[in-house]
Amino acid sequence: MDRQDKELGTARASPLNDAQAHRPKPVTSGQGLPCQVRARLKTRVPKRKLRFATWNIGSLTGRCRELADVLMRRRVQCAFLQETRWKGNKSRNIGQGYRLIYTGSPSGKAGVAVVLSEELQNGLLEVDRRCDRLMRVRVLIEGVITNLISAYTPQAGCSGSEKESFWEQLEEVLRAIPAAEVIIVGGDLNGHVGRAADTYERVHGGFGYGRRNAEGEKLFSEPVLRLI
Repeated sequence: MDRQDKELGTARASPLNDAQAHRPKPVTSGQGLPCQVRARLKTRVPKRKLRFATWNIGSLTGRCRELADVLMRRRVQCAFLQETRWKGNKSRNIGQGYRLIYTGSPSGKAGVAVVLSEELQNGLLEVDRRCDRLMRVRVLIEGVITNLISAYTPQAGCSGSEKESFWEQLEEVLRAIPAAEVIIVGGDLNGHVGRAADTYERVHGGFGYGRRNAEGEKLFSEPVLRLI
């Protein structure tokens, strides 16, 4: 400080010393977080992302190889199929490491299936075939028990009793699943939900189009959806 500064009782800011001038700045990631914190947070992220798909395939006869190729190309680990039109209750390998687990009716109508990649097959715990329109596959995925449900709702033209029976069975399946387990439903529920969510924001994802029809309205009104 010079003499004038002493008299005024003020001081000028001194320049940084060498140690302060060359002190390294904390290294941060692109998100502005310190790299050490970023690395710690990454350990809490799931090790891999899984892809799920649902497909009303029309008929599975003669299409297993095509199905396996499509799932492999799109890197899908689990697929829910509807209207397979296969008879019986079996499972089979369809190529590319995929295993098809299906259930059908003696008449060869409807039919649903769940397709698992090789990595998910190792965690297979249980297969619950309720009817030719509903089945559940229980799988252990990264330490979490996950219930994979393939559903095919009776379409317009089917009897009211058939529709009610389907929803009752689906509700029965869902209520039997412990709260700690994960539920994933993939299916053709045969209803146009429309573009507008209206009062159904909790279950309407906002990705529909057109107008909601009567079947779509009934779909939203089903109390079973609250269990998912």
